[in-house]
Amino acid sequence: MKRRVVISGCGVVSPIGNSRIDFWNSLSKGISGGRLISGFDTEGYGTKIAAEVIGFTPHPSLDMEEVKFMDNFAQYALTAALESWEHAGVDHRSLDPGRVGIIVGSSNGGDQFIHSNYMDQLKGEAVDPIKHIGGMINSAPIKIAKKIKATGPAYSISTACASGTNAIGEAYRYIQSNHADVMIAGGTDDGIQPLNVAGLDRIHAMTRNNDQPSSASRPFSEERDGFLMGSGAGMVVLEEYQHAVERGAVIMAEITGYGSTTDAYHITAPHPEGLLAAEAMEKAIAEADIHHEQIDYINAHGTGTKLNDEMEAKAIHKVFGQYGNRIPVNAIKSMTGHMLGGSGAVEVISTVLTIVNDLIPATVNTEPFDEKLKLNVIRGESLAESIKVAMTNSFGFGGHNASLILQEVKGDT
Repeated sequence: MKRRVVISGCGVVSPIGNSRIDFWNSLSKGISGGRLISGFDTEGYGTKIAAEVIGFTPHPSLDMEEVKFMDNFAQYALTAALESWEHAGVDHRSLDPGRVGIIVGSSNGGDQFIHSNYMDQLKGEAVDPIKHIGGMINSAPIKIAKKIKATGPAYSISTACASGTNAIGEAYRYIQSNHADVMIAGGTDDGIQPLNVAGLDRIHAMTRNNDQPSSASRPFSEERDGFLMGSGAGMVVLEEYQHAVERGAVIMAEITGYGSTTDAYHITAPHPEGLLAAEAMEKAIAEADIHHEQIDYINAHGTGTKLNDEMEAKAIHKVFGQYGNRIPVNAIKSMTGHMLGGSGAVEVISTVLTIVNDLIPATVNTEPFDEKLKLNVIRGESLAESIKVAMTNSFGFGGHNASLILQEVKGDT
């Protein structure tokens, strides 16, 4: 018998708030994190704007000597993980450390350190061995495992923009199949680095609406012209249901379905008909054992690129039929920007908080709305609505598709 899996803690580092509370306050008020890039000189770049993390302070329990040898992506992940751990109220002394694991998704890993080392080498300077190690994508989960003394599985997943959602889905599988009792999972990236921005600029993936940074991320708008790069991390604590109940945890939501597929189509463009994206959604719905019209809301991937928004709309209509015209949809990348591996995890947290607060944050910057998509995108004002069941989608370069079903927690069944 498959075990039930719940979420009992959340942690966020984002362009619109460096805690779950600040993040939700900004999200529900429609505050955008778009601004001119401050981290490096953008002279010669077509895109000069992003949604940077600002005012970030590493978790107070972290030793600053250690922090300075951690790339931003690892600092964000560790800080969000420790917030989620504290929020869940877990006492590691009462746990079997071998039954606690970590999975962290990241698209780019420590490219800040990798770039720094490469520039030093070009100048004839010695490569920093600490930065070399800190650039490794598995440095984030290992740091988390060491901090909370977890000796179960601890590793990274890289499925581009779906990384965070896949990490949470795979952690769900570990607990569901009785290979763990508690997992910390999520995603992290700081892609606002010179080489990464230059590359994405070259393939015209990002918006060039440089004069209006706060309104440049425009999911589902007729005027969308590419995604706004973001940065940050989202981490959640997952637990076996009875484990959470017995320790008196405040359960936020239950994961009841997970679907993951690959387009096998193109390295950057999604399949134009969204066939495998639709299949990922169908797999999640089937596992949750619910009817399509029981889903009250969809947290869309919604990047604000021409191809992704069209594909996602087609996939939603393929899965939901006529209900696809009515089901409420939002896209929080309109405020956070595209946080790469961090996006899916932060969007899972947004979905959890939507269920907890019965409020769907509005998608900003949608006007003029692309009516051809035929979606019920919540825009203008956030929608107060009772949300019992929700879906969140992530789609990554390379054709990675991941969907999760989250539900308001029910009692024993």
